[in-house]
Amino acid sequence: MLATMAGASWYSFNNSTRKFPAWHRMPSFPPLSDPKLNELRDIVVKHNVVIFSKPQCPYCVRAKQLFDELNVNFVEIDLETIENSEQLTTQLRAHTGWKTVPQIFVNHGEFLGGCDGT
Repeated sequence: MLATMAGASWYSFNNSTRKFPAWHRMPSFPPLSDPKLNELRDIVVKHNVVIFSKPQCPYCVRAKQLFDELNVNFVEIDLETIENSEQLTTQLRAHTGWKTVPQIFVNHGEFLGGCDGT
């Protein structure tokens, strides 16, 4: 849902009171070069919120806590335990330009950002 606030577009999801700048969003998650990785793309596109994370990352923990507090369901993809994690990390970096986690996608594939973006 896009709304205009003080001349700027803002984005919210699940009727949440949290609003995010529309400029922060990126295009939907594109098809990936490896067919196995396209399964992960399909997960991102299928779910409203997907968080790519690492278990020891305090920012990942904080982002997940925020979605829990907002009662927003999310799917977590642990980049340390998933098969082909190196390839997936490379593909994510190519798409988002980010080297850090968490990487959060909302609305079936739109890149929201990291912990500070939520």
